[in-house]
Amino acid sequence: MRKILFFFFIIFPLLLFYPVISIPTSGPVQFPVKRGEDFRTTMQRLKRNQIIRDTFRFLILARVMGLDKKSKFGFYTFKKNLPEFKVLLKLTVEGAPLKEFKIRIPEGYTLKKMAPLFKKIGIEPDTFLKYTNDTNFVRKVKKCCPLMDTPGTLEGYLYPDTYRFVYGESVYDVVCRMLRRTCSVFDSSVIKRMRDIDFNMHEVLTLASIIEKEAMVDSERYIISGVFHNRLRKGMPLASNPTLNYALGENYGWLPRWAIRSQTPYNTYIYPGLPPGPICAPSRKSILAALWPKKVKYLYFVARGDGTHLFARTYAQHQRNIRYVKYLMFKKRKSKFSSSVVKSVEKVNNKSKTKKDKNRIENSMGDNINQKSNRNTQKSN
Repeated sequence: MRKILFFFFIIFPLLLFYPVISIPTSGPVQFPVKRGEDFRTTMQRLKRNQIIRDTFRFLILARVMGLDKKSKFGFYTFKKNLPEFKVLLKLTVEGAPLKEFKIRIPEGYTLKKMAPLFKKIGIEPDTFLKYTNDTNFVRKVKKCCPLMDTPGTLEGYLYPDTYRFVYGESVYDVVCRMLRRTCSVFDSSVIKRMRDIDFNMHEVLTLASIIEKEAMVDSERYIISGVFHNRLRKGMPLASNPTLNYALGENYGWLPRWAIRSQTPYNTYIYPGLPPGPICAPSRKSILAALWPKKVKYLYFVARGDGTHLFARTYAQHQRNIRYVKYLMFKKRKSKFSSSVVKSVEKVNNKSKTKKDKNRIENSMGDNINQKSNRNTQKSN
């Protein structure tokens, strides 16, 4: 009996604490603990980072103190070879001070491109994508933005901006704040305009996302919107490369023929109307452009290669523009173009640039669109 008491009260404490107080510390080491992380997993990582020296001793100490299931998430800074009891108390009782991280979501980003940015606050890309593409989760966060319906995914709904998030925030908290930011764009004037042209939020974000991907110059957003509205009014396919690139997961400048024949509801070359949903996170400028298109007669446009576009009213003129763009891109074809052809194309397509817009939104307002073409409501597989 005496031997047992001697072991527990003399030998065991020495074994437990002697190594802890005899080795000098060094550091510091940054040590993030994710929300919901298992205590044993945290303990193993502490050992790998040389913050503690013995996991068995650390676990015994935690169990004796009843703290083996109480680690707090956060962003810690430890020194190497700290006494185990200090590490344990900080990890389970004191917790880590709040640490903010600045995360910038660029305009035009998809959920897939956003996902890795949240890793710095402890959210794995797969976890972010799992929740933002889950219908039940979307239904749950709807209360953060009551204006939205219940889309199958949050693609296009998370506003591109610069945020400050605390390490360990949940996906719900992150998504909720971004949704509120999107909803703040839809003020009373925007909602009124949306109803005037018979659009809902999902349709506005869908069209705005296409404009976001097509327009490289702010002044062209409203013109491109005008082209798309003209096509919707006439029941023509939008014929937008970015929608097909989104479905294919590629970024083709010139779509190959096999791609244009792809049977996906995001193929706006063969299906008229809007695709099933947004293809990226649109900016406020693109949202406003989608609602207030410029009154133009254009039905076609092609990228010039410098961020601007050549616009056309007829298919014949559009084909001429395409040949001209290829001339600009591939100088070998220069011999096929006479100077008169080049000048005529530039003259037609530079007319709009000679007219300065005095009021950006007011002068860019198109006629109310009271009837929309039948939109494709198929869901992508």
